[in-house]
Amino acid sequence: MAATAQTAFSVGGEWDEARFNSALARLQDMHIQLRNLRNTIPRLVEPMLESHSSPEDLYTKFVHSATTAAKDMRQFSDFMEVPESKALLERTRLRGTESPEAIAPWNVTQHKGWLVRDSGALAAKNQDKAIDDSVLDTQGSDGEAKDMGLVLNTFKHKHPKTIADMDDMSKTIKVSHISSV
Repeated sequence: MAATAQTAFSVGGEWDEARFNSALARLQDMHIQLRNLRNTIPRLVEPMLESHSSPEDLYTKFVHSATTAAKDMRQFSDFMEVPESKALLERTRLRGTESPEAIAPWNVTQHKGWLVRDSGALAAKNQDKAIDDSVLDTQGSDGEAKDMGLVLNTFKHKHPKTIADMDDMSKTIKVSHISSV
């Protein structure tokens, strides 16, 4: 399979629609897995922010959280190391070197369905599917990006035990949890 996979996303040759769709599906999986890793540290420290009946209970929950985090990181690392992923990223890097204008900046909010896996087909083609509730809606019904201040205020309202501030210059959002100690 490794030899077949290596040629599936080979650097040279012409690509047909099926190859592009397969490559986009793999890129989508990479993006979703990487995006999910953003929650690794918050999930890891979450047991320490909660009240526990005993130190053993805290330890058990922390070990479970650490094991899950390690599994998620290992799964992403393994996914990135397979020949298919390496060949696809190499093709993308070379294509960007040959024709920089061919690879334009992209924003996930432009394609809501991108964050939803769709059993092999591109989720972007299925705009009618609902986005997971854990993802904040940063796009209005007209397709325009919402004011991030409004999104942040909505988040603060829904999560009163959280401190969230945004740097207006860099649009960086810092989130802290208020412990009930």
